[in-house]
Amino acid sequence: MEDSGLTVKDEAYIIGIPERSQAAVVTERLADPSDTWLKNHTGVQCGETDTVGTGYKLSLIQYGVTNKTLETVVKGDVSGDGRVSSIDYLRIKRVFSGITELEGAYFEAADIVEDGKITSVDYVRIKKHIAGTGSLYSPLPEVEPAEEIKPTANPNSMG
Repeated sequence: MEDSGLTVKDEAYIIGIPERSQAAVVTERLADPSDTWLKNHTGVQCGETDTVGTGYKLSLIQYGVTNKTLETVVKGDVSGDGRVSSIDYLRIKRVFSGITELEGAYFEAADIVEDGKITSVDYVRIKKHIAGTGSLYSPLPEVEPAEEIKPTANPNSMG
């Protein structure tokens, strides 16, 4: 998985899948996509154009035998549909408020800052992502301050 942008966490999760990623894009990022199986929540193998969501199962096959199965994690996607939306925002708000809990891959998807807990920082980052004022997947570009505009003499003034 070197240079794929994907990482394995705790030998259980595959992290680094951006929202709205198609199954073919995810498997092609691996060393040999022909040796992988990607299944959705119901256990059905994903088609190439299916969107990968949090909680999908990615099986790595070697010599015809399943070597390892990992759960997919799409940062911010706690609903498992592969998109970061107001549904995810509201679910994370409920977790942050102590109303409900998340486990497994869904907890990993909600833990944006990867500190092992769901805090207001995770909640706010998802809110900004949905609003378009921030991104969970890449930092916003640095903004260079505009050049200072120096006043010039007004030809209509006296002096």
